[in-house]
Formats: sequence, structure tokens, C-alpha cells
Amino acid sequence: MDGQIEYIFNLLDDFIGKYDEEKERMPFHFNVIDELHINENANTRILIKLLQYQKSKKYPILESFINNISKITRMEFNIHNPKLLINKGFIDGLIEDAIGKYSIIIENKIYGAVDQKDQIERYIDTETAKGFNINNIFVIYLTKDGSKEVLDFSLSKKTKKKLGDKYISINYENHILPWLKDEIAPMLKEEKYISSALTQYIDYLDGLLELRNENIDMEKELNSYLEEKLKLENDSIENYKILSSKISEVENLDKSLKELRDSYVQDIFQKHLINKLVRFNNKYNLSISSKVTNDSIYIELTNSDWKKCCIIFHTENRCNAFGIWLNNKDKPLSQRAQKELNGIGDYKSFEWWPIWKYAIENLKPMDDNFWMLVKNGDLERYLKDEITKIMKVVKDNDLKM
Repeated sequence: MDGQIEYIFNLLDDFIGKYDEEKERMPFHFNVIDELHINENANTRILIKLLQYQKSKKYPILESFINNISKITRMEFNIHNPKLLINKGFIDGLIEDAIGKYSIIIENKIYGAVDQKDQIERYIDTETAKGFNINNIFVIYLTKDGSKEVLDFSLSKKTKKKLGDKYISINYENHILPWLKDEIAPMLKEEKYISSALTQYIDYLDGLLELRNENIDMEKELNSYLEEKLKLENDSIENYKILSSKISEVENLDKSLKELRDSYVQDIFQKHLINKLVRFNNKYNLSISSKVTNDSIYIELTNSDWKKCCIIFHTENRCNAFGIWLNNKDKPLSQRAQKELNGIGDYKSFEWWPIWKYAIENLKPMDDNFWMLVKNGDLERYLKDEITKIMKVVKDNDLKM
């Protein structure tokens, strides 16, 4: 086993050396979007902005998009008075047509953001609360290449079955990118600025999916290098066996490395945040439960006297939200409690959240800077300050929560 691990690490070092060498040979390439390091929300903004394009009081790009969705769902859509919304109520992208009586939820997972508990269920609840019939609500689960599937704890099997063809799993590689190249780019060729922006975005997606010509040439060189290092010859079956064995070894190593990394994440999280919050929360008689991985955080604070709600800090869609969360959306806080909490300032209200806001700006898991904020105590101080504001209002006004 030790020999296998040493071999894999040596192969990895050699491969990275070759990769860097080939990278140096690639022609200089500049893409503005590459340099901005955009996230899921930014990709959704670009998509929605394109869908908002109007010409002669029509929405030709939206019509094209809807037509392609219709082919999957085998349902007809009529565009009357569409509202195209971005990050409304935590929903990445939203297409609503009150006259057409349909709602299309777009959940963007282009970078593999983790599914959150009841995430898509809540989005559907949001739309039904606006008056949209569940039979006219569509969910588009948009991924990078189709390799990611929605998890049951985000969208239950029961709801997914009820949606039927109205749950649509599409991806950038096989759906969005070909659609942009084949249908939208020709449509916009006379539109100077939007055509230029689209060219940049198509190139960005080509790069993300490693479809640029220079990426393909580099991939051929790297494949040849691996064939030589692994001593692959003309026997396809034997080559298949060798590669399958090495892939299995790398996957086992990858699993062990991630488990080791997560153990350090747990250590940082527990030592530099949770333990300190526990001591602080005793002051307010709050109990704390939490869950953390490298790419998601959930912290819940409750009081034995609180029946309707709890305080939550969690990550969703790579944003960090903090506030008071209802245990049951149909059992809101009293008007007096809601009024007093609204007075805290810089908070919003939305359905499950009597008050909420985005936490520290640009605070994102999967980022070394994030864990430095945890270790340095920045996140601890932020949460303590916000908890203190809430508890002061609750205590001073003897609110029943």
C-alpha cells in the first residue's frame, strides 16, 4: 500500500511538471470573464440578462430558450408578460409569467455547489405562495456537464415524481453552450455589444469545459505522456485494465485526502468557532448545533422557550445567510415580535426568514481565506455581534418566539 501511494505521488509530481511545461507553451489567451473568477450567481446573471433581450417588443432569446425546454417537457409555453429575476428569495434564476400562469425556477450548479436541505422544496413553496399552481411550476437543475444529480434532501422523491417532466436536468456542456453557439450567436451577429459579450462568454465556457482548441492540443500531449509513463502499448484490453487500476488507486487516495482535509476543517471549526460560541451562548441560554464540511456550514441556535423559530447561520448558493428562521412557515411570529425585530436594521424579511441578511461580504467556503477568517476570529466576532443585537431586542421586549 505504501508503495502504491508513493508511486501515485511520484506520478502526480511528474504529471504536474509536464502539465506546467505544456501550459507554458500555450499561446497567450485573455478572457475578461476568466479574470473575474465568477461564481454560480454571476453565470445566472449572464443567462438571465441574455433572456431579457428584447427586439420589436418580443423576447427572441427567451423564446428560443423556452422552445428548447418545451422539447424536453413536451409542454407548450406562451410568452405574455415575463418577469426575469435574479437571486430573488435565494432562487438563482426565475422566469415568471402571471398571464401564462407558469413559473420556471433555475438552480445553477455550474461549479458543483452543494445542495442544501429542502432547498428546491422551499423554492417551490415560494412560487406556490405567489399563486402559481404546482402543475405549472418547472425546475431547471443546471449543472456543468450533467455529472451532478439533485439530492433527495434538497428535492424529495415525492415532489420530484409530482413534477414529472417539469423537473428538467440540463447542463452547460450539452445544452447551454451548443444553444449559445448554434442559435443565439447567429441571432445576435448584428448586435455589436451584446454579440461581443456573448463571444467572451462562449469562450469562457469553452475554457471551463476544456473545449478550446489549445486545450485539446494540450490534452493530446498529456495523454501521450501518460501512455509513455504507464507503459501502455497496443493491447486495448490490457491498457483498459491498467488505467482502471490506476483510476481506482487515485480515487482511493482522493477519498483519503478529502477525509483528512475534512478532519482539519472540523478541528478549525470546533476549536476556533463552535467552542467559543458555546461559552458565549450560555450567557443567553442558547443551545447550539452545527454541521460543517469543506464547502458548507450550518449553525443553529435555539432557546428552550422558543417554539416558532431559531437563529441560523448557513451557506447557500455560495452565499452566507444569517438571521431568524421559522420552524414552520405557516406559523409566523406575532406582529409585535416581527415589528420589534424589523427595528434592528440592515435586515430583510422573506418567507421562512422573519429577518435575514447576507453575512460577511465575500465570505465563501472552499476558500483558504474563509478558514483564515474562522481561525482569526473574524467570523466568531461577527456572529457574536449579530446574536447580541437579536437577543437584546428579544430580552428588552420580552418577545415570545
